[in-house]
Amino acid sequence: MTETLDVVDEKDEVIATASRKECHEKKIRHRGVQVFILNEEGDFFIQKRSPKKDIFPGLYEGGITGHVLSGETYKQAAVRELKEELGINIHENDLREMFSFKILFENEHELITAYLLDYDGQIKIDQDEVVSGQFLSLDELKQKIKDNEKEFTPAFLIGFDKYMEVKDIV
Repeated sequence: MTETLDVVDEKDEVIATASRKECHEKKIRHRGVQVFILNEEGDFFIQKRSPKKDIFPGLYEGGITGHVLSGETYKQAAVRELKEELGINIHENDLREMFSFKILFENEHELITAYLLDYDGQIKIDQDEVVSGQFLSLDELKQKIKDNEKEFTPAFLIGFDKYMEVKDIV
């Protein structure tokens, strides 16, 4: 299945559409989402990406990340990705928007909106997307990042730094 994404300008206005593959091959700016999942104890859910993924295979990321398909809102994409990757069914209103940021890496040029989800329900990992997942305390996660930052996706590291700046106000 070919994913069609909205191509956006620096103000996040849609200016065209392109395939996911074309966006990555040509570093065309498109939209993405990131959802940090925290349980009742305030622990973070992190997942290890499948080695089959074409972008950052086998690396850790927090919660979920994904592309916003053409015509979707950021929240709609977040809800869809949570269901696809982790089997989590939620309503858009369950998500709290935290911040937005830009990334430009080897084959990613995205405007990302990050959300927070408080969640204590069941997680059913899609093995095609995710190898494993676990909840870690904030201190455990910070230590894991400190011990080997290269095991995490760059987008997660940027998002996590921004989360640490706003965590007391979201």
